Order: sequence, then structure tokens, then C-alpha cells
Amino acid sequence: MQFDADNVRFVVPDNPTLRLAGPLTLEAWLKFQMGGTLNPRIISKGWESQTGYELLLVGTGENRRFQFAAKDLGRFDSSSALSVNEWHHIAATYDGRAVRLLLNGRENAVYKAQGRIRTNDIPLQFGRNSQTNADLYKGEIAEVRIWNRAVPEEEIRQNLISHPQNQAGLVGWWDFRQYGNAETVPDISSSRNNGRIVRNAQPRGRR
Repeated sequence: MQFDADNVRFVVPDNPTLRLAGPLTLEAWLKFQMGGTLNPRIISKGWESQTGYELLLVGTGENRRFQFAAKDLGRFDSSSALSVNEWHHIAATYDGRAVRLLLNGRENAVYKAQGRIRTNDIPLQFGRNSQTNADLYKGEIAEVRIWNRAVPEEEIRQNLISHPQNQAGLVGWWDFRQYGNAETVPDISSSRNNGRIVRNAQPRGRR
């Protein structure tokens, strides 16, 4: 699915299965392009300075670290940067004791963390901050998965090359490679958190 940092966003209505206080795992395949605004959001459920959790890119340059942020836990940056116009798989896990960031199935950074994430009833969005509608992402997103458990590194790495065999705790799974041009994208997990692609109306005369 192509996000142009202006006219496209993906919205999933709030559901109790997505109100994750921890543990959790967020993961996505992405290829970002130059541009976007401030710190582009990949996955956003609220605004981490107030409530919820987010997976985002830091800055808008050619090389960007990715970050997991959650209310009452903090912000946690990857050790390595991602390169523009290249596919990357990023993931963040939290098990109640530590936050782990993984890049292409390999552990990239680990931080001590504890506590519960402050939840909310705000819709989940991809491609922008779900509470402020700022921090717009420019580029492609192919697949997103959200879990209510901390998925081990070995399992994440195995899932990169095949569909998850162990789907316990999988509360959202959206595969845009199959439905990127559709209006509604189904949640492949058993939670049925289907989402919709929202495209703003183009001004007259603009192509």
C-alpha cells in the first residue's frame, strides 16, 4: 500500500483486542521514501505522549532509525538506521521486563522497561499519528502484524519467510500485498479487526 504523506491513511476501528497494556509485539514490512513530516508513524494507537503505543521512524532523511514509543514506558530507538527506498522488516516487543527492537528478524537493541501501557479507545491508524493526524508517512507498507504477547526472536525470524504457524496472541494481521487497492482490508487474524483505506478528495484540476 502506497502512502503519499498527504491523501491516504489506513484506519481500524477501536476494539478491546487492540487496547494493549503489555505484553505486545508490533511488526511491519516497509519501504520509506524521502519526505513525510516530523517523525512518520507506521503504527499508531493514540499518541504516546498521552496514551497508547506507536511504531515510527525518526526524522525524514535518507537514513532513519525506527522507534517504539508507549505511554508510561518511554521511547526506544533502534541501534541501526534504515535506508531510503529499501525494504525492511521492523519489530518491537515488550514482555513486562524489556523492550526489544528487531531489524530484519535480528535483535537490534534492548532496553530495560517495566509497567503497563496506558490504553485508549482511539482508532488504530497506519501512516500517521492517530490522535493528532500529524507525523505523516511517505512510502510503502506491505504487511503489519500486532500481537498481545512478546513474540520471540526466533519465531519472528521464521515468520519472515512463511505465514505464522503459531498464531496464539495474534490480534491483527493486514496484508496489503493482496488488498492494497481495495477500500476495505480484512484482518487475517481471528480478531477480525478489519480496516479501511481512506483517501482524501483531490482538489479540482489536480491529477
